[in-house]
Amino acid sequence: MNRYFLDDQKAPLKKLIWQIFFVFFFVYEVQPFGVPDMLTSRKIVFYIAGFTFITRFLKRFNSKTFDDVNFKRTSKKLISIGFVVFLWQTLITLLHSGTGSGQPMWGKTLLFLLLTSFFCTFSYFFFNNIKQFLLAMFYATVIQSVICIADFFSFEVKVFLYNHFMVDANFGYLSSSRAYGLGAAESLLAINLFLGLVPTAILIIGCSKNVFYILGYIAILFAALLVGSTGFILGILLLILTIGLVFIYGSFYQKSSLAIIGTVGFFILFSLAAVFFSDIEEFGNFHKILAFQEVGIENQNTVHTLREQAVAPICLHTLLGTSYYRGTVDGLTTMSDTGYLQSYFGNGLILTLVFYFYLYRLMFINVRYIKNRVICILLGFLFLSIVFAEGKEPYIYHYGNTFVFFLACFLSNKPHKQLIK
Repeated sequence: MNRYFLDDQKAPLKKLIWQIFFVFFFVYEVQPFGVPDMLTSRKIVFYIAGFTFITRFLKRFNSKTFDDVNFKRTSKKLISIGFVVFLWQTLITLLHSGTGSGQPMWGKTLLFLLLTSFFCTFSYFFFNNIKQFLLAMFYATVIQSVICIADFFSFEVKVFLYNHFMVDANFGYLSSSRAYGLGAAESLLAINLFLGLVPTAILIIGCSKNVFYILGYIAILFAALLVGSTGFILGILLLILTIGLVFIYGSFYQKSSLAIIGTVGFFILFSLAAVFFSDIEEFGNFHKILAFQEVGIENQNTVHTLREQAVAPICLHTLLGTSYYRGTVDGLTTMSDTGYLQSYFGNGLILTLVFYFYLYRLMFINVRYIKNRVICILLGFLFLSIVFAEGKEPYIYHYGNTFVFFLACFLSNKPHKQLIK
């Protein structure tokens, strides 16, 4: 394996700038006050990508000369499973019309079809190689990390975000002791920051000059700590894996830079945090974050909350689906935050088992198809993290993790003849 396997891939600056915006405004759904839901940043990016694909790349995708077999096959399978779930949910919604109340599942399945199944296909044509996508994700995540850190330590930034942007969270910008970002907050933001750590880890190992990416990793990990422990702990586990891969596959320079810059960087960053948290009340808030209350330990808040949430028993309704991912239908109630249980209540047990089995099988096959061992191992870790995290919240129906995973898999083996000029 080429030690610096990313150095020979080009990432022109002008193209990289709009790729950063492309990635940022999809992964983080930014919505200023007064802007309708159909014009959030994520949907605008989808409209642009879809229009560009239809007008420029559809003929190439359908031509016989298009030889990226894995991408074409996986795209069609993603679209197929998206259509199946959406059509089934449409039928269930019509059958249960007026029989229950709650939060409908239909919109989620429609957006999964559009923002995962179709968008992953569209996005393939916006990047010439895996390095362009990794860099775009890295810079987009660094930008969000800076916003998170500024939000946590600056009340003025918090007020600005509160007055100008909507956020999907249990608490508003001014009501939370955690850091919030632009267009995302709480555990979803923590997971999205972790999604940026995976490309950063690949850049650390695959580039000869990796000091900048090591510093970026530290900054992103620190932001994840301020946001929520789920993303932070996954980031720590990824860091351990990355260190191991650097010492297996990396050069002496990479090993030295990771050891020296990493150690010094962590010391400086967390020393600064201690200074900022010198106030007793502020340190108390920081201590709450450090308590890892989101991890599965017996006496912690998240596990206790999940156990207390109502889950409907298995019956005909829950076998076939109720059309609500959270709510009440014919006396059956589910109020769970778990992604698997929300799908179970909304789509039904049968379709949920088929959907997750088919999707995870597709992910596993794509990981095995990757030729580069480092990328294969790190995306394999991302795959396992997605499976784990879905047990906490419905991250798959927030579309960022599937977008990052599938697009990274597609681009890792993109044939040279399919490059876009």
